[in-house]
Amino acid sequence: EDFFSPLSPSKRKFFFVAQAALWVESLVLKSLKLIGVPKFRHIRIPQGTVLVHSGQHPLLNKIPWVMDFEQAAAIGWFERNVIDKPHVKKFFEWLFASDYCRGLLGWTSAARQSLLNALDCSKFKDKIRTVHLTIVPQDRVDRSDRRGTVELFFCSRNFYYKGGLDAVLATSELAKSYDVHLTVVSNTPDEILRQYGDDPHITFRKQVSTKERHALMHKADIFLHPGHSETYGFVMLEAFSFGLPVISTDGYSAPELVEDGVRG
Repeated sequence: EDFFSPLSPSKRKFFFVAQAALWVESLVLKSLKLIGVPKFRHIRIPQGTVLVHSGQHPLLNKIPWVMDFEQAAAIGWFERNVIDKPHVKKFFEWLFASDYCRGLLGWTSAARQSLLNALDCSKFKDKIRTVHLTIVPQDRVDRSDRRGTVELFFCSRNFYYKGGLDAVLATSELAKSYDVHLTVVSNTPDEILRQYGDDPHITFRKQVSTKERHALMHKADIFLHPGHSETYGFVMLEAFSFGLPVISTDGYSAPELVEDGVRG
């Protein structure tokens, strides 16, 4: 009651309608995954269009199109077991071999290889390309003359999935022999806060504004991103834009992003 009391009746109604819509959407998506319905779209296209660029959605439109993708699972609602269904494989193999599909652009070479592994690409292999993502460089700071405490930085909404616990454990161990400090910006679980909240070498913060996050990027010496399952770490790309070296785990596309000895 305290939460809803500031809301007017019309806003309360909108809130509940929005929540109901999200629940229905989730239920529909689960059903599509369960029965193995392929992921695709048929969209309205302005007259005179000669080529469509689709973000991770195969198109049924009879007009030339290209699609970028994070990994093969993206075309199966990010569920690999959907793509592995025989009828789904045949559908995408037919669709990608069509004359309308002009290009399949993997964000990384790992993404490209994942599609080659998932489907029989013999009829459209030449359409699959790697096109790495880019980001606008930010104002960089000169870290070469810094002395004293080495500032580590971890930032992600998902604490466990993105390796927040690993960053905390590593810092706790490093602090026994080195002058290090870790700033964690995340939805840190209460059990972690109870155990490490008083550690002088670690500062925990909730989600911050973009301006504050950029300030922390400038302050940091090393960005930690030890994700357990990462198909593409956009936050690593952001760290690079500040000239910040990254330490990550050696899996999937990370070796393409974090060139050892160059960017981390």
